[in-house]
Amino acid sequence: MTRQRSQPDSLEMLLDTMCNTFGGIVLIALLVTLLSRETRLAGESSAPENLSRRLEQAMENLKLEQQRARELDKAMDMPPTAERIRLVEQRHRLEQSYRALVKQKQQAENELEMLGQIVTSGVTAIAETMRNMQEKLAREIQESERQTAV
Repeated sequence: MTRQRSQPDSLEMLLDTMCNTFGGIVLIALLVTLLSRETRLAGESSAPENLSRRLEQAMENLKLEQQRARELDKAMDMPPTAERIRLVEQRHRLEQSYRALVKQKQQAENELEMLGQIVTSGVTAIAETMRNMQEKLAREIQESERQTAV
């Protein structure tokens, strides 16, 4: 018994379409590769003619960049490396001195606050003593006036 072929089924049609698409992609890739290779070869053939012009442009750009670098160095007026190191060390010493002075200032403020409290308590004690003495003096004056009046 031989099998008769009827209409192709949908899976075969899908497989055929996918194969055709894949083949088309491969063909396009080959064409792009060939075209890019021809373009690159055409560019390389004119390269020796443009090489001297590009070299001159590169030299001109280099001179401009060197001039700009010199101008920036002058504008910044940076001291030599040894001078910068000395300045950094001096800054470090000044920062340490500043911290020590801040600490001394804090201690002096604390001592001043303590002295202020001592003075305030001394003044309060003197004022209390004076008030007591005035009261005592006033009582003695009153007693002596009573005794002279009697």
